[in-house]
Amino acid sequence: MIKGIFFRGFCASLFIICFCGTHRVNAREILVEGKASYFLSTNHRFRDIYGGAGLYRLETNIQVWRDLYAWVDLGYMYASGHSSLGAHTHLHLVPLSGGISYLFKLGCLQPYLGAGPIVAYSYIHNSSSGVTRHQDGWGGGVLGKVGTLAYFTDRLFFDFFADYSFIRISYHHSDKRTIHHKGDLSGFSFGAGLGYKF
Repeated sequence: MIKGIFFRGFCASLFIICFCGTHRVNAREILVEGKASYFLSTNHRFRDIYGGAGLYRLETNIQVWRDLYAWVDLGYMYASGHSSLGAHTHLHLVPLSGGISYLFKLGCLQPYLGAGPIVAYSYIHNSSSGVTRHQDGWGGGVLGKVGTLAYFTDRLFFDFFADYSFIRISYHHSDKRTIHHKGDLSGFSFGAGLGYKF
């Protein structure tokens, strides 16, 4: 039920972006940027094992109407650490999100607020022989973001931002039987990006 809601919301966001990108595209702003951030999990178990991690994303914003923009964002995160048994473990996360944001155009500084659904794939590898070595799964949630675009030319800008993502992953592994469990990959991201306005 919840996954279905997130999936439909994400598809609706992609439809808006595709529609706006093909309808009078020359009259609309398109913002493309690369973003790097520090991810800090709100899950204490994640922090105990991995600490923080780098999260890297590519994002596109398309003007929908006046100061309202539709966006889509693809990211990648790698985190490594040690379990309570002292064994090395690492995690990969690939989040894909889309939504709506509003820009407050105050000259060269443009604060913004945004929100939308997120889907994500995660893979965990454990080197300890006492636990499951490979686990992977899909999940979903929501993402909220706040930031400021700082233009230093007519086209180029920096993006200083903070995001919060609520993500639940359903992990599974198959040995003699399939076992499922939930993982919490929610957290805050603080970082900066460099972008170009078309």
